[in-house]
Amino acid sequence: MRRIEGPEVLLYAQEAARHIALRTTLRPSIGLVLGSGWSQTAESLTPEAVLRYEEVPHFATPHVQGHPGQMVSGYLSGKPGLSLSAGVPIS
Repeated sequence: MRRIEGPEVLLYAQEAARHIALRTTLRPSIGLVLGSGWSQTAESLTPEAVLRYEEVPHFATPHVQGHPGQMVSGYLSGKPGLSLSAGVPIS
């Protein structure tokens, strides 16, 4: 995987954010980044949209068994939220 840095990081993040914003109407007030062993926590959200990492520009696909590699946009205790399972791999 090629290391990205400097202004390129911002451009990649903006492109990924635009892609995500087009696929969900929610604007999260809660964000969860879930590492190994915490993926089931995403099930606490009432889902509005599920995006696999390989669908999002510049997100890498996890190669560890059991990492779902997805983000879930939905509601957690009535508040809009976004969970990222297996970290946030940007390549």
